[in-house]
Amino acid sequence: RLDDLRLSGRKDFVTAGDAAEWLLIAARSEAPGQTPRLSLAVVYPGEPGVNLETLPAIALMPDISHGRVHLDGASCELLAGDGWDAYVKPFRTLEDLYVLSAMTAWLYGVGQECDWPQALQLRLLALLAGCAEVSRHNPSSAAGHVLLGGLFAQFQGLEGELNAALAAGPTPWREMWTRDNAVMDMAAGARAKRLAKALGSTAK
Repeated sequence: RLDDLRLSGRKDFVTAGDAAEWLLIAARSEAPGQTPRLSLAVVYPGEPGVNLETLPAIALMPDISHGRVHLDGASCELLAGDGWDAYVKPFRTLEDLYVLSAMTAWLYGVGQECDWPQALQLRLLALLAGCAEVSRHNPSSAAGHVLLGGLFAQFQGLEGELNAALAAGPTPWREMWTRDNAVMDMAAGARAKRLAKALGSTAK
């Protein structure tokens, strides 16, 4: 909760917070009785009122630290704009794009190392080019959501080939693919809703 540039409360899902020099906090900021509003604030670990608690790693992401931040009247800086419309909402789309880009780039690297079929490597390169194009769009635009939906559909269409290629290669790569592919599936439901909304708006 934000009150006169002071933050109080708790955030339970802080990824790699112990490696961050500053933290972005989405906080309720409306006056009593008003419509709920979010603002985006910046706090600095180690400053008075900012306490990071280390939690056990999440099974799906064991190599990335996980924690909780406790805020007790912590001094903060505010970013301009509405916290939801300007930051939280587009972040979800950008997160999808960056995760897909990173996964595709990693697979392309594995494919080069393991000498995968050229056609599969070229399709991965084409996906990366598509990700670069989507990154040029406003993350809140319907067109960007539709294009991103198309890229995920292409990626899913490669799953059979990728499973076969990874099954024939080193076990560590296959295990990492199985784990990380499950992470991507976590956001599939929300991503499908955003795509349906975007398709509905472009059809009008």
